Amino acid sequence: MKRIISLLTTLVIAFIGFCINVKVGIYRNPPQVDLIDGKPVGLYAEIIERIAQKHGWKVEYVYDSFTNLIDRILRNDIDVMTSIAYTEERAKLLAYNNQALLMNWGVICSTESITSLLQLDKKRIAISTTDVYAAALKKILSEFNLTVDYIEVSDYVEALRQVKQKNADAAVVSRIFAVSNASKYGLKVTTVVFSPIELRFAFPKDSEKTPILIQQIDEYLTELKSDEKAYNELLGRYLGTIVEKKLIPKWLIWLLISLGAAGFLLWLWNKTLESVVRKRTKELNEALKELEERNQQLSAANAEIEARSEEIKAMNEQLTATNEELEAQSQELKAMNEELETVLGQLERSLQRFTDSVDTLSSIIICEDEQVEGQIRSLIKIALDREDVEVAKDAKKKENSLCFNLRKDFSLIVNKSENLNIAELEALNALAKLLKILLEIREYLKKREEFSQKVINVLLEALRLHESHTAEHAKRLAEFSKQLALRLGLDREKAELVGWAALVHDIGKLAVDKDILNKPGMLSKEEFEKLKLHSVVGAELLKMGGLEEIATIVKYHHERCDGRGYPDGLKEGEIPIESRILCVIDAFDAMTSDRPYRKAMTVEQAIEELRKKSGTQFDPKVVEAFLDLISQNAQ
Repeated sequence: MKRIISLLTTLVIAFIGFCINVKVGIYRNPPQVDLIDGKPVGLYAEIIERIAQKHGWKVEYVYDSFTNLIDRILRNDIDVMTSIAYTEERAKLLAYNNQALLMNWGVICSTESITSLLQLDKKRIAISTTDVYAAALKKILSEFNLTVDYIEVSDYVEALRQVKQKNADAAVVSRIFAVSNASKYGLKVTTVVFSPIELRFAFPKDSEKTPILIQQIDEYLTELKSDEKAYNELLGRYLGTIVEKKLIPKWLIWLLISLGAAGFLLWLWNKTLESVVRKRTKELNEALKELEERNQQLSAANAEIEARSEEIKAMNEQLTATNEELEAQSQELKAMNEELETVLGQLERSLQRFTDSVDTLSSIIICEDEQVEGQIRSLIKIALDREDVEVAKDAKKKENSLCFNLRKDFSLIVNKSENLNIAELEALNALAKLLKILLEIREYLKKREEFSQKVINVLLEALRLHESHTAEHAKRLAEFSKQLALRLGLDREKAELVGWAALVHDIGKLAVDKDILNKPGMLSKEEFEKLKLHSVVGAELLKMGGLEEIATIVKYHHERCDGRGYPDGLKEGEIPIESRILCVIDAFDAMTSDRPYRKAMTVEQAIEELRKKSGTQFDPKVVEAFLDLISQNAQ
């Protein structure tokens, strides 16, 4: 079975090979390959013709520069390229056949006699772009830190021409090309050789033809090399040399090349060491001379130093005395520093007490009535650090005590007053005056809040008479709004503002016709535009009452996160957080309450609606906090 499959495979390959059209890339590189009078000539051209005749190829030659042919084969514009050196780097990009036709290496051609790579330092060298021998030479010369001016040209012919025209001092070409062409340009092939490389055929990696072409070319080259006489005659006809009948084994060739390279590198290393030794010897002699001159200078300087030694000795005695004086001053400074640290510690403690006192002062103003006495006691403890001071209502003065009246029903009593000094008495007096002022401010704010509550109650009553369900709706919102504001991190004062705003958020509906507010069906566009005015009207009414902060919350409680709300079309962070809180609670209460135009939703339906419009109509963070609050209250 295996023999049948193998036979069928061979027949398919033979059939495809017989019908194959092959584009062959050739370039100017005599005697290996060239184009003369439109006809391909050279060793590789003859090999291609023989293989084409044997396998029935239809050959089309593409003549171009070496660099352009590399680009063409990478683009699959040609099927095979002749006479190309094999390297591991190129093998990553191109496919190669397995049998090499020739072994070649790089040489230096010049009008001068060059026997060592070191003679190339400071020279101008013509090289062919993308040439592997040029790349190898560059690497070698760079390792020896030689400075070379490279002149890049299109091919070997142009490289030799540059040397002949004295635009370059030497040229890098292959050994085969140099033997056949260097003398035409009056140049010598030097004894400097490097980088032995096999010459093969190259193919595109991803072409379907490549495996067939490689097999047919390798089969022919294997057959050709097996006939030593025919192989030698073919090479001799183009290269002017006959290969010995007994081919040298490849391992022996590489061994000889390695030994030669090692010997060359050893010689080069020896020459380098000689150069380094000569250079270092010269440097040491110059350094020795310099040391002798410096020794003379040091002798003269030593005499001068001895003369100044007495002066330094006298100065040292003076410095010793000064040092003793500085040590005495240092002890004084140390004592002062300890005293300053003590004072600083006292100041830091006083500053901390002052900072804590400021926090307590604000608490006295805003705390509940039953907490006032406790806050005053905390302030006295923090500010004066005394345990014998008490706060009492309707207190009478005791023996050996001081009494400061804060208001008619509050007094500050200090026991053991005989132990007070003048500074403590002044501090107590100042603190009592400050507490009296704070209590008066607290009383004023309380009366103002009571007045505001009365005004709001009047407005709500007016709203109830105008539209009953709106007023009830406002009362339900107030407490919920404060809880949600606190949950979202707002301070107590702002939470109170949200609660007030919830009470009066629909006060502007007093300016909207009752028929519109109580219409059982959908509002017309004109009616809806009139209804939208209620947030602006409510804000203006509150501003006239001096409630600017509450007015701002009320004005924007119908704005949406996506900017489609009213009255100003604000979006996301442009809307005050207090208005965003009120928007969510207002919507939820409205959805779960009966209205003239619809029945109330269930709580579950309203929650689903909030989640659905989170991020468009409502702030997602506010919705999440509100739903948590509902869940907590349900428990």
